[in-house]
Amino acid sequence: MTISSAMSNALGGMTYNVRTAEVIASNVANASNDAYSKREFDNGLVKRITNPVLLSDRRLSDAEVGLASGGLKGAQKIEQVFGTIEDAGSISSSLAAFDSALVLAASDPSSTLRLEAVVDAANDLTAAFNAKEAELQDIRRQSDSTIASQVEHLNAKLEEVANLNHSISVAKHGDVEVSGLMDQRQKALDEIAELVPIRTVARDRGELTVYTEGGAILVGDQVAVVGFDKTPTIAAHMTQANGLLGGLTLNGRPVSLTDKGPFAGGAIAAQFLLRDETVPEYQQSLDAAAQELALRFESGGPDGTIAASAPGLFTDMGNVTAPPSTGLAGRLQLNSAVTAEDAWRIRDGIYAPANGEVGDPTVLNSMLSSLNGTSGPQSVSGSLSDMVMDLENRAVSARVRFETQQSAATDRNTSLREIELSEGVDTDQELQNLMLVERAYAANAQVLQTLDDLITRLLEM
Repeated sequence: MTISSAMSNALGGMTYNVRTAEVIASNVANASNDAYSKREFDNGLVKRITNPVLLSDRRLSDAEVGLASGGLKGAQKIEQVFGTIEDAGSISSSLAAFDSALVLAASDPSSTLRLEAVVDAANDLTAAFNAKEAELQDIRRQSDSTIASQVEHLNAKLEEVANLNHSISVAKHGDVEVSGLMDQRQKALDEIAELVPIRTVARDRGELTVYTEGGAILVGDQVAVVGFDKTPTIAAHMTQANGLLGGLTLNGRPVSLTDKGPFAGGAIAAQFLLRDETVPEYQQSLDAAAQELALRFESGGPDGTIAASAPGLFTDMGNVTAPPSTGLAGRLQLNSAVTAEDAWRIRDGIYAPANGEVGDPTVLNSMLSSLNGTSGPQSVSGSLSDMVMDLENRAVSARVRFETQQSAATDRNTSLREIELSEGVDTDQELQNLMLVERAYAANAQVLQTLDDLITRLLEM
């Protein structure tokens, strides 16, 4: 081997050692960066090490976590709305207080204070129904607002992926290192995957086509635009089906969020399910309970002074309650004729022309029987309190069910991420590799030093 070839080999080796050390240093520095993919320097090129199959599975799992987490948060909110009989302001506790007030008044119907307590308890009961209806609608409004924010974020990330696709393509055409750009794109895709399940297909020059699990193309030759119109105020009767609530669009066309739809799964779908299905189901049950309460105290009930066409003790904003009762819980009111000043009407009848026998508990006892009867006007099996407690128990059961789903989704996601980490940067191994590189660099440096000494001796001859 000639001196020049030996020197060339040593310099080439040192250059290779320097580039390898740079890659190792980058790996170690970014070991805790989830968006960073391990690099290797081989044959003069920096290779970004990824497992496409594992990455795709983990992203689908991210969408499952987003769907389950959104459902769980919604179930927790609904459970807090209804509470239990121990919670002040819950319907069951207000119903129990109304029942207790009637019992006390029936035991001494001549007591004005006890009759006034019945009026107060009845007002508290209607207020509880009103509050729970408003809280349910607020959950729907929050979901609607969240969807708007999620769609805005999704569009921004889709645009970012498209721009990075272009930058990667241009850089590869110019033989420029693109690993950093690919890391940025992976991070953007991970954020998209939480909102909607996605898959990717590699194209020329490092570009990716992005489409949903349901088959809708999000990033290809063009960037898709996902649309959603936010609704500031939501009432019980408002639905997407009747056109009063916004739905999702893709490039201006409506898209389905059903199980087989292009946007099924993910955090966005979770909010639509909460706004359009889960909360309305509870709302219907709450309205049914309000309807049952009102019907038990209308014409034909305990108060014989109520005519067939006249509002009963509990009214639909002063009117006779009648199905369909959508939103009734939010409109339920005590009959305006029953006030603290005219509390005697609780004892003698809402439409009684004057005070009756102050010691007569007949109406009060009949009211207790109607309240606690095991069969109501709507063929409800069980007492009204059973009906309300069943609603509260359903909310608890739903929360437990979503906790199980969320736990299972999170466990699977954690397992996939652990596998990703195991295939990622191993700092111990990287440091061992760095030591080998240092030795190789030192050896090449020693070769150069030896060659320098040899050339010096030759020049001195």
